[in-house]
Amino acid sequence: MYKTSIANQTAFKLYQKLSDGVIHIDTQRKIIALNPAAEKILKWQQADILGRNAHTTLCALEGRYQHTAENCPLENNNGQGQEQEQQTQEYIWLDKEGVYIQIDAKRIALDANNQGGNILLFRDCTESGYSESEIKRLSLFAELNPAPILQLDEDVIIHYANPAMTEVMIESGFDEMGRPNILPDNIEALLKRCIHHNETIEAIESESAGKWYLWNLHPFEQHTHTLVQAYAIDITERKKYEQKLKQLKELAETHNEQKSSFVANMSHELRTPMSGVIGLSDLLLDTPLNNEQKDFVHKIHSSATSLLFIINDILDISKIESGKLGIDPIQFNFHELIADIIDLMQHKAKEKKIALSYHIDKKMPRLIIADNTRIRQILLNFISNSIKFTSRGSVLLDILCHDITEQSAVFSIQVKDTGIGIPEHKIDTVFEKFNQADSSTSRNYGGTGLGLSISKELAHLMGGEIGLNSIVGEGSTFWVKFSFPIGNDPVKLSKKTIEQNDKLQLHILLAEDNKVNQIVAKKLLEKSGCTVDIAENGQLAIDAWQNKHYDAIFMDCQMPVIDGYEATKIIREKESATHTHIPIIALTANAMDGEKEICFASGMDQYLTKPIDTRLLQQTLQNISVK
Repeated sequence: MYKTSIANQTAFKLYQKLSDGVIHIDTQRKIIALNPAAEKILKWQQADILGRNAHTTLCALEGRYQHTAENCPLENNNGQGQEQEQQTQEYIWLDKEGVYIQIDAKRIALDANNQGGNILLFRDCTESGYSESEIKRLSLFAELNPAPILQLDEDVIIHYANPAMTEVMIESGFDEMGRPNILPDNIEALLKRCIHHNETIEAIESESAGKWYLWNLHPFEQHTHTLVQAYAIDITERKKYEQKLKQLKELAETHNEQKSSFVANMSHELRTPMSGVIGLSDLLLDTPLNNEQKDFVHKIHSSATSLLFIINDILDISKIESGKLGIDPIQFNFHELIADIIDLMQHKAKEKKIALSYHIDKKMPRLIIADNTRIRQILLNFISNSIKFTSRGSVLLDILCHDITEQSAVFSIQVKDTGIGIPEHKIDTVFEKFNQADSSTSRNYGGTGLGLSISKELAHLMGGEIGLNSIVGEGSTFWVKFSFPIGNDPVKLSKKTIEQNDKLQLHILLAEDNKVNQIVAKKLLEKSGCTVDIAENGQLAIDAWQNKHYDAIFMDCQMPVIDGYEATKIIREKESATHTHIPIIALTANAMDGEKEICFASGMDQYLTKPIDTRLLQQTLQNISVK
């Protein structure tokens, strides 16, 4: 017994310097000694805890961690084997203040007969949050993880690689410096960023042997070193999918470009002959004609204009579908625009013996800043639609100004007719593409069902609202509401001013390859007092410009030998040496968005579409004359 006691004392002395806690428990399950580390962990002084029952002192007697003495690890091992008592186990104890602490402990018998009691060697895991078994589980997590995991220092020296990473490295190989090929190209810079700036770096891609990986890099401390743990995710399938999407996108863009090119060519090919028909009929109306001849010419002009509207609608739908329908706000005289629209549509109204009139609110400003072409298009669609569906009565274009400040005006445009009207349940479908209120509408009245759909898109593009009120048998009111800035600089000439300045005596070079359009453009220019020379392609236009003085060049864009764009660029290059500049005005049948920008980029000064708007032509000539 004395030898056992000496042995116990000697054994316990050996534990006094340990950083781990040590408790000596006798055969009666009482605490007979603590080392300093145990006192610190348990917050018990040895003098206060000696003789206390280990189970009732350190174990929870109630709550989630409650257990009986028979199941308590602090009790004697009751005949358990040597292997069991050497295992480290996890416990939840209470310190002197009643705070739960997480413990890893190992029980050691001091003699074979267990006469000397037991020593418990334990460690507080509360602060670290990881017990020994948890650390083992975390280690297994890396080892069994299917994702490649690597630990490196800033010199790209590998400190650890899990089996998945090892397999990938063997498969992809190593470079001449012995580094795995799967690492990102700039791995050194990335590691230095992680370590020196304590920065986590994510979503770095690398490629090796036909496989793609996404890397996340995280710095962490290991003993006295800072390492970087790198996680790699195989994203090969995702990259293949992205490449496939890219190919499909490029293919779609190619198809869109081909479609845009086709539509632009069709625009030119369709509008060019229509420009000739409309232009010649305009010229013919200015010649002496009897009433029957005038009626025939008016019908030719009206039919050609209707066909041009359909062509424009088809082109606009193409622009809408491709997202290329644009708005180009300028300052213009709104009152004159309304009067011009009524003048243009009067002949159609007279054909059906319908009264077409307009009224403009006195508060409505004359000058506003908006896209006059698109507003004109909406109103022409409204009025044309009203005339089409009105067999007797009238069509009124009514402008109402709701609110006006120094900067802007809020107003609505209403087109009221006494036509057939539209059933209430059909009103919502009227503004849809290729839709009409009734399937018989197209047979009885004609039309594509595109005009109102386009008007809706245009109104929304300009920030406006659009709608319809209708009663069957009484008529319909199409309306659109806008808010636009008010203009303050009357830069546009009035109609009267243009008429007073119609003899401008300018010498014009007309570059145009189409014979009919040559006649139309030349006659329009000569009516304004200009003398005109004609060049049938871009090269002849350059030659004429070099050999003769002109006040301006009206340049068709699509011509043989050298087109209008290239001819303009050549002229501008030659002018740079002489510091001169001749006005070049684009004449184009291409009504696609972006055409104006292409013309300006080539060096042209202004842009006119075919068929030529007489008033815009006069304004252009007046501007040239002033300069």
